[in-house]
Amino acid sequence: MSKRVYVAYTGGTLGMQASENGFVPARNFLEPFFTSLGSAITSQFSFTFNEYAELIDSSNATPQDWLDIARDIKAHYQDHDAFLILHGTDTMAYTASALSFWLQGLDKPVVITGSQIPFCLERSDAVSNVTNALSWLKMEALSEVGLCFHDRLLRGNASSKVKATQLDAFDSLNQPWLGKMAIKPKLNYANLLPKPISGSDWQLPKQADNNVAVLRIFPGMTANLLKCAFDSGYTGVILQSYGTGNAPDKDLELLQTIEGYTAEGKIIVNLSQCPYGEVDSAYATGSRLAQAGVISGNTMTVEAAFTKLHVLLQQSTDRDDVMKLFQQNLCGELSQL
Repeated sequence: MSKRVYVAYTGGTLGMQASENGFVPARNFLEPFFTSLGSAITSQFSFTFNEYAELIDSSNATPQDWLDIARDIKAHYQDHDAFLILHGTDTMAYTASALSFWLQGLDKPVVITGSQIPFCLERSDAVSNVTNALSWLKMEALSEVGLCFHDRLLRGNASSKVKATQLDAFDSLNQPWLGKMAIKPKLNYANLLPKPISGSDWQLPKQADNNVAVLRIFPGMTANLLKCAFDSGYTGVILQSYGTGNAPDKDLELLQTIEGYTAEGKIIVNLSQCPYGEVDSAYATGSRLAQAGVISGNTMTVEAAFTKLHVLLQQSTDRDDVMKLFQQNLCGELSQL
């Protein structure tokens, strides 16, 4: 029996065509593209295609788009065995991370992919990426959100776009790959999330809040940036600090501002700026943030921390509950280096 695969085409480079203003997502892309893959591949699956009414360049993606994709998957979950999301590369890791948190407890695979070069151009990586994604979707052991690109399958909430122009654009720097494509696809079974014992009843809201901001600490940064974020209505801030979580502890105004906001119930997360790294309060400059009420982002990517906090703040208004859940490993986003 062939796998029933739901394919959602959200836009992105993969299906773009040239226009007067540069490449833009093109309509009526799915069926001719999948026909081009050949019957040797497509005959193994039964496809349901959904070309989104408003195709987007992923640089325009918002938290509402993540939620819409999650709601789309939920609506078709019972009638399909696997889900393929075609997406632009700029914010693909954000979407993959957000889907993992909105859809915790998956017992079916959701794989997101795209391409660096449009299908309409020579040397496009669109066919190889989609073909590889379909190979991963056949794996019975896979039951989480994965990001497939080039020769690798990555945990969605551990992935980041690390190269702007190379075909191996994505990696998971603090976690091993879930799989590698060689002559045969090879899953890293030891690193896969276990299949849940029972199914999940996902409670997905209709509207997404823009409730989290990301601020990067830099030499000479003042408290005004943090004030601007919270005064603009954000309820959570990801604070990207130096090294293992260090911040300028001689800037008393900055520290007092942080303490004031955390005392008010705002949530501030300490995340390392280093692509390879984790937050560790071994240094005084790092422990001072913890004393001010800032919680650790551990080894999470900025994409995972941003989307995880976003989802948790939508699911609960209890600050202590959000802080507790944020520091737990909900769906594989935390790892030990």
